[in-house]
Amino acid sequence: MGKALLIIMAKWHGFGRCKTRLSKDIGKSNSAKVQSVMTKHTISVAKFLQENNLIDITIAISGLGLGNCRRWSRELGIKKFNLQGKGCLGEKMKRQIVINKKFCTRHKIKNIIFIGTDLPDLCHQDLLNTLKELQQNDLILGPSNDGGYWLIGLSEKIISKDKLSGLQKFTYKLIVNNISQIDYVKSFHNGSYKDIGHAERFIGVGIGFKEVHLRNLTYFAHLDTVEEGAPDLDVGVKIFTGLNVSQDLPIPVVIRFDYSGKVPGAKERAIKDCERVNNAISIRYKNLVDQGLLHTCSTIRDRDNIHSAQIIGMSLDKKTEEAH
Repeated sequence: MGKALLIIMAKWHGFGRCKTRLSKDIGKSNSAKVQSVMTKHTISVAKFLQENNLIDITIAISGLGLGNCRRWSRELGIKKFNLQGKGCLGEKMKRQIVINKKFCTRHKIKNIIFIGTDLPDLCHQDLLNTLKELQQNDLILGPSNDGGYWLIGLSEKIISKDKLSGLQKFTYKLIVNNISQIDYVKSFHNGSYKDIGHAERFIGVGIGFKEVHLRNLTYFAHLDTVEEGAPDLDVGVKIFTGLNVSQDLPIPVVIRFDYSGKVPGAKERAIKDCERVNNAISIRYKNLVDQGLLHTCSTIRDRDNIHSAQIIGMSLDKKTEEAH
């Protein structure tokens, strides 16, 4: 098993300077104590592996000057330390890779593992598993509940990013930018955006919608039959139950099938596909339909033509006829 450098991204547990969200509930003094305890726990787990010559440890510190960082590092029993420096988390991590390159080369260390200190459940087995996985994989991610990562393991290929190409290079940039975005949200939006996480306006069902980009405006369930796409459609209905039904607003579903006007009978088949899926939706979500909390609009479009999609039927038309 190859030896790795474990970089611990740590923040000084100063009064009122850490765990600011937690401090609102338990106070600044207690939140600082929590930060201190978790940091010491992380260090303790890391030292177990270091004593078995599986890793070397360096601690990247924020919140202190150089002299105080040296003293704190000495108190923690960590010989090697660096300042995190300025910038978002992604930039700080890149900086640590650059700073430690010579150290890794000199000590024949091929892999780097990043962790933070907010890890009360961390155990040595977590790091052992990462070391094993890095023998077969170039990138190891430990996803956390807040959308970020509690651990990132990088192989020699990823560390030497100049050698990357294709998907590896894309993945490297994706991770760095993703970390930077998460760090931005935590820093400037108190951990999360104010919205509830979904801004979709309707559910798109069927095969189509290729001529426009509707990201964040539609929840799309690609399916030929409701049966095969039921899980995706159920998720969409669940989302809109929170967005619309909870406010006594109906769920709008647009059914869409494209066809080629050059193929005889293709338009008729597209219309039948719309009708078939529409009937299946009405049966599957009968309770919502009967309450007027789910409406459908069936559309077709000739993919060989520049014209817009054609509406062939809406459940609201039926409601209007019934009212008359």
